[in-house]
Amino acid sequence: MKLWFILLTMVAVQNVTSNDGVQEVDETKFLKLINVEKYVVALFCPSSSMEKCEEFVGVLTSIREDIMEAMDGDGWVVKLMDSTLVEEYDVGKTGQTVIVMFRKGLSIIYDGEL
Repeated sequence: MKLWFILLTMVAVQNVTSNDGVQEVDETKFLKLINVEKYVVALFCPSSSMEKCEEFVGVLTSIREDIMEAMDGDGWVVKLMDSTLVEEYDVGKTGQTVIVMFRKGLSIIYDGEL
């Protein structure tokens, strides 16, 4: 019985933390999300630019509720670390932190100021 309680608590804590901010995902889950979900906002972070990445995470976390409202609650805000997939959605290797929004699997790159 204690084990069951511990497992339920772990799942609840994981859901609360992932729903309150930017969820880190691997490339497999990310590809599934952009093919299944209507909206996905992806933050591609190279480990060489962690300070900028954390700044972007802070901004996305602070506006996450607005993003979800604009997406009618049907969206994901995720982060990928050192993903080579960024090369498919941005021109070449940037080495920079990049935000890409996907709508029905199609990418829209954000290149403005924070």
